[in-house]
Amino acid sequence: MMEELDLRENVQKIIAPTLVIASTQDIITPIETARSGAGSGYIARNAPNVTLHVNEDCGHADLLEKKDQSIAMIIDFLKKAETR
Repeated sequence: MMEELDLRENVQKIIAPTLVIASTQDIITPIETARSGAGSGYIARNAPNVTLHVNEDCGHADLLEKKDQSIAMIIDFLKKAETR
């Protein structure tokens, strides 16, 4: 099952510019805590070339809860990644 999948050893292999989006109120995929111990905070600290964006006062559905902010942030990231 996905809950038991542990891909921590593969995180350092990610070489593409990567946007990690987390939210302070996300109880489904918390920033620091996941069953494997590898939440988005772990990924941001261990994968090279990562941009971490943390949505304040937002749950798991950032694209619904903060649609305009999320879309603008993703577009900005893609524009910057294109020039790398």
